Amino acid sequence: MIGNKQILITIPVQEFIELVRECVRSELEAHREPPPKPPMQYLTAKETARLLGVSAPTLRKLSRASANRPVPFLTAHRIGVNVRYRLDEIHKAMLSINTVKHSRQV
Repeated sequence: MIGNKQILITIPVQEFIELVRECVRSELEAHREPPPKPPMQYLTAKETARLLGVSAPTLRKLSRASANRPVPFLTAHRIGVNVRYRLDEIHKAMLSINTVKHSRQV
């Protein structure tokens, strides 16, 4: 420990201002809270089916088939008596599901 000794140095004013700014920035960064997570968005079965381009019965089949997989890709969540689908899971499912509606071979 140094004790009550003082060291006096001369530095330019701009350099002193920059040192103070750096110290304040580092302290503010150390105490910054992470940004809050956005609330989960849920869609109804009808909205989800429309978004995926499938019928409501097909959506139910996909949900049941997904529940039996080791890593489900589309999970139905019960909220009270209603079934809802998480928007982030729907986006992941959209990347993995290929639907071909009314396709004909020529």
